[in-house]
Amino acid sequence: MSDTRTLRDLVTLVVLTIVVGLSWMAVVPSFEGPDELFFYNRAREYAEHPMAREPLFYRAAGVVIRAMSPGLPPAEPRYNPAFRFTTNRHGEVNRFLHERPPAPRSHLRTLAALRALVLALSLLTVLLIYAVARLALPDARWAVAVAAVSLAIPQFSFVAVIVHPEVVTRLVGAAVALLVAARAAGRLSRGVTWVAFVVVTAVIPFADRQAFFLVPFAAAGLVAAEPTWRARLIAAGAMLMPALLALAIVARFMEDSTSFGPWLALLRHPLSPLVEANPSFGSVPPERAYYAFEFAPKLFMGFWGWLGQPSILLPAWLYGVLGAATGLALAGLISRLFNPENAALSEAARRRRLVRRLLALGVVLMCIPILYAPAIAGRNLWYGRWLFAMLGAIVAGLGLGWAEIVGRARRRPHRVAAAIGILAIVAFLLWVSPWGDAFRAGVQANHYGDRERLIATARDLIVALAAAALAIELAARAPRLLVRWSGPAVTVACACALNVTLLASFVKPLYEPLTPAEFTVLIDDTLALGESVRAADIYASATTLYPDSLALRRLGDSRPRLLLGSQTSASGVLLERLARAGGLADREVLLRLAREAAGAVGAPSDTVRTALADAEQRPDLAEPARLLRLALEGGTGGADVAAAAIAAGNGTRLSMPLRQSEARLEGMTLHRLESGGTEVIVYFTPLRSWDNHRVWLHAYPIGSRDYLDPDAAFVQRSWPIGVTGWEGFHLPPGRYDLFAGVWVGGSIGDGVHLGSTP
Repeated sequence: MSDTRTLRDLVTLVVLTIVVGLSWMAVVPSFEGPDELFFYNRAREYAEHPMAREPLFYRAAGVVIRAMSPGLPPAEPRYNPAFRFTTNRHGEVNRFLHERPPAPRSHLRTLAALRALVLALSLLTVLLIYAVARLALPDARWAVAVAAVSLAIPQFSFVAVIVHPEVVTRLVGAAVALLVAARAAGRLSRGVTWVAFVVVTAVIPFADRQAFFLVPFAAAGLVAAEPTWRARLIAAGAMLMPALLALAIVARFMEDSTSFGPWLALLRHPLSPLVEANPSFGSVPPERAYYAFEFAPKLFMGFWGWLGQPSILLPAWLYGVLGAATGLALAGLISRLFNPENAALSEAARRRRLVRRLLALGVVLMCIPILYAPAIAGRNLWYGRWLFAMLGAIVAGLGLGWAEIVGRARRRPHRVAAAIGILAIVAFLLWVSPWGDAFRAGVQANHYGDRERLIATARDLIVALAAAALAIELAARAPRLLVRWSGPAVTVACACALNVTLLASFVKPLYEPLTPAEFTVLIDDTLALGESVRAADIYASATTLYPDSLALRRLGDSRPRLLLGSQTSASGVLLERLARAGGLADREVLLRLAREAAGAVGAPSDTVRTALADAEQRPDLAEPARLLRLALEGGTGGADVAAAAIAAGNGTRLSMPLRQSEARLEGMTLHRLESGGTEVIVYFTPLRSWDNHRVWLHAYPIGSRDYLDPDAAFVQRSWPIGVTGWEGFHLPPGRYDLFAGVWVGGSIGDGVHLGSTP
C-alpha cells in the first residue's frame, strides 16, 4: 500500500507541476521575470564563449541555445515607457511592450525552451521536497501536501518558469536537505553519504552564490546525524577537506565580485556588522527602522508573492491572511517546544525528530547571510525567493505549526479562539492608538515602495486574526456549519486551485495588452502627475502600436506636449504640426524645442514664425519663445543674447565668474509651475571647453541648513565656448535661497549665490 501511495503521490505532483507551470508560463510574457532578459543574454554569451567556471545553469542553457538558435545577436525587446516598480496598474507592470512580438521569433522560441528547462528543474525540486517531507513528518501522508503547497506559493510558481540561475540553487538546496534527512533517518549508509557529500560540495560552487550556505549545512547536518561522538569526529575530519576546497574554488575562481573577508570576520565578531561600521570592508550597519519597515516586510512579501521585475504585489488582504497564517504557524511551532514529547518514542520517531531539527538548522544557516547582507553587501538585498533554497523545510515546519494549532483548537476550541481574539483586540487597540500612528509614520519614512499597501496589509492582518478566532468559535458551537479538516487530498486540491485562480483573475489581467482607450487613460493620468516626458514616450509607443487610431491622433492634437518624447528630435515637420495645433503656446513645449532645435532644422516656416511672434507677446511665454527663436535662427552667444532672454523672463542679471572663470554666470529667471513649485533657469557662457562639465543648483529652504539638489529638468548639453547656455531646474513649493556652481568631473567646486525665490 505504501508503494502504491508513493507512486500516486509522485504522479500527482508531476501532473500538478506541469499544469501549474505551463499555466504560469503562458501568462507571464517574455522577459518579464526578474532580470530575465539579462540572464537570457548572458546564457547566449556563455553558449558562444564557454568558460571553465561557467555556472551549472548556463551550462545546461548553452546546450539548448546551441541546438536551437546559435549565433544570434542579443535580444533587445522594446521597453515600456510606462513601466514602474512596485505597481499593480494595468499597463505599468510590464517592463517590455508585448502588443506585438517584443523580439524575433527565434529568440522567443529559445526563451520558451529555456523556460521549459527551468520548469523541468523545478519539477525535480518539488519531488525532492516531497521526499524530504516523507522523512521529516510524523504522518508521511502529508508529504504530498507539503510539496503541493510549496508549488502553489505564487512566488515559487512564478520563479519556477522564468529564466534565472537561482533555479539551480533551489534544486541543489532540496538535494542537500534530502541527503541530510536521509542520513539522519537511517536511509543512507555512511559510505554512500560521504560520497554524496563530496559530489554536492563539488556542485555547490557552480550554483548561484545564495547556495554557499549549503556547504556548512551539509557538513554540520551529516556530522550531527552520526550516532556516536567518535563517528562524528571521524565524519568532521572526512568532510573538512572537501568543504575547504569548495570555499577555495569559490573564492578564487567562481566569484570575482565576492569578498569573503566580511563574512569570515563574523567568526570573530558575530554582531559587529550590525552595530558598528567597518571602513576596511565598506560595511555600514542598517538602522533598526530599516529592518522593521523595509527588510522584513519585503522579505515576507517576496516569499509569498512579489511578481514581475518586481512590479506586481499581491492584494493587501491576501498578504494579511498569509501573515496571520504564518504567525499562527510560528505560534504552533513554539508551543510544540514547550510540549514535551513522549519519552518512550520509537526509534523511527526519534530519527524523524532529528531530521526536523537538522532541517531547522539548515533554515537558520540560510537566514544568517540573508540577515547580514544589508549590513555587509547593500541595502537592496531582501529577496524573499532566497528562502526557497530550504522551501521544503520551511513549509513542513509551517505545516507542523498549523497542525499544532488545529489540534489544540479541537481539544480546547474556546480557549484557543479566546487567545487569538484577545490578540486581535490588542492589535486593534494599538492600531487606533498613538502606537498605530507611529507605525504608519515609520512606514512612510522608512519603506521604499507601495507604502499604502503595507499599511493596508497590517490592518488586514488584524482582521484575519479576528476572523480566525471567530471561525474556531463557530466550529465549536455549530460544527455542522463548517467543513472539518479533511486531509491531504483536500489541501492539495485547494492549494493548486487557489494558485490557478489567482493567476487567472489577478495576474493575467495585469499583463493583457492595452487598447487605444486604455492608453488614453494612462497618458492622461501620467500627465496629471506632471510627468510630461514619460507621457510623451507612452504616446509615442501607443501611436506606433496603433498608427490608425483616430482617438490617439486627437489626443496628440489636443495635448501638444505628447509630441515631444525623450527620443524626439526637432524637425520642420514637427514644428509645423505644433504650430498649427497650438503647441507653441505651451511653455514646456517651447523650452524642450529650444533645447533640441539648434542646427536641427532649416529656416522656420511662416506658420512657425507667426506662432512664435504670438508667443513672444505673452509674458509667460516670452522667455522660452525667445530661446526657441534664437535656436532656430542660429543665434550665437554673448551678453546681448543672455540679456534678451533674461529680460524676456523678467529675470535677474548677475554677470559674475563661475568656478574660477570656467564660465560667466549671466543671470537667472524664475517661473511658477502648475504644481505650485518654481522653475529656475540659470544662464551662463562657457569660457573653457564644457566637456565633462555640468551646472548644479542647491536650494536651501529659508531658515534651514539642509538643501535640495534637484536634477536638471533637461539632459545637460556640452555648450560651445562663448555661446550662451542655459539649464532649467524644478523646485517643489516653498521659499529657497539659491546657489549655483559647476561640476567638473567628480569635483563640485565652489558655488555663488543667485538670490531667493519669491
